[in-house]
Amino acid sequence: MDAAIAQGLKVKGYFQDSESDQDPFLLPYNGNESDCNDDFFNQRSFILGIGDNKIRSKVYHQVKNKNGAIETISHPNASISNLAVIGEGCFLNAKSIVHIGAKIGVNTIVNTGAIIEHDCKIGAHVHIAPGATLCGNVTVGENTFIGAGATIIQGISIGSNVKVGAGSVVISDIPNNVTSVGIPSKIIVQ
Repeated sequence: MDAAIAQGLKVKGYFQDSESDQDPFLLPYNGNESDCNDDFFNQRSFILGIGDNKIRSKVYHQVKNKNGAIETISHPNASISNLAVIGEGCFLNAKSIVHIGAKIGVNTIVNTGAIIEHDCKIGAHVHIAPGATLCGNVTVGENTFIGAGATIIQGISIGSNVKVGAGSVVISDIPNNVTSVGIPSKIIVQ
C-alpha cells in the first residue's frame, strides 16, 4: 500500500477472507472477492498484495478471467532499468534493483532490497524475497520462491515450482518441483 500510494494510486478499499483489525491505511473493507459480480471487475484495477505464490496466482487468474486490470506497483525507491521488461501485476518493493535486459513475468514480487541483474528471465507468479541476489543471465521458472538473502550465481537455471531456502548460495542448476537449501545449495525435497 505504501508503494501504491507513493505511486499516486487512489486505493478505495480491500478484499480478503475476513476484515482485518490491523489495516494501517484505514481503507474500507469491501468483502470477499467472491462478493463481486463480473461488472465490478470490468470497471476497476486491482493490486494483489498476496505473498503466497499459489494463492496470488489463483486470484490473478480469477481477476483476469473477469476482465479486471491488475496494476504493476513500483516503489519510488526501486531502481528499474528503462530497458527491463516488467509484466502486469508485479510488485517491485523499496530498494529493489532490476537491471538492463531483465524480463520479469506477470504477477511477480521483487521484495525489499532484492537484486535482479542484467538479462535475467523470471517466470510468472514468482516471489524473490528481501535481499536475494540473482546475478546476470539467471533463469527462474514459474511459481518459484527465492528465499531472503539467497544468492544465485550467474548463468544458473532454476525450474518451476521450486523453493530456494533463505541464505542459500545456488551454484548449479535446480530442476522443477524441488526444495534446495544451504551453502552450496543442495536439493532436500523432491
